[in-house]
Amino acid sequence: MSSISVAQESARGTLILFAGNILYTGITAASAIFVASLLGPDGYGTYTLAFLVPSILLLFVGLGVNIAVTRYVAYYISSGDVERAKSVTRTATGFLLLFGLLLSTVNFFGASYLVDVLLHRPGLVPYVQVASLFIIGQTVSQSATSVFIGWSSMVELSAFTVLQAVLKLALTVGLILAGFGVFGAVVGHTLS
Repeated sequence: MSSISVAQESARGTLILFAGNILYTGITAASAIFVASLLGPDGYGTYTLAFLVPSILLLFVGLGVNIAVTRYVAYYISSGDVERAKSVTRTATGFLLLFGLLLSTVNFFGASYLVDVLLHRPGLVPYVQVASLFIIGQTVSQSATSVFIGWSSMVELSAFTVLQAVLKLALTVGLILAGFGVFGAVVGHTLS
């Protein structure tokens, strides 16, 4: 591949990612505005706190494997070793999913302790337990992002992120309007 075609492909990929990120950000902002206005200050505060413990645990997901996936998949593809790139993708994705499942389990069963120690709000335990599935979802999302970038699948990555934002908007707002309140918002955000 010539340097001009590499530059053109990079520019195309960058524009696609930029457009996808703009759409994602706009839809996510709209979702946050709707959820905040529908739940009110107290409900929105509870909704936000429900994701604090899972978000802290998410810091430990992968231990840098996501970065390695992107780097080594791209490296093996550029070297012409597609089979090795597929192997790295499968192995890393499996590891990340198992690690996310482990952290999700820790969050679910340790929710009462973690909420008590970190937040001193025992009423949040059911919400934090539901948000345990958020860890698995974010692990899948982070893994998919790394794989899409490594395989230079920018269209698919942009579509994936925009779809996630649309699902978040539809599910959170829909479940709140259906009368499920904060619980519905947590479930909608987790499922998206």
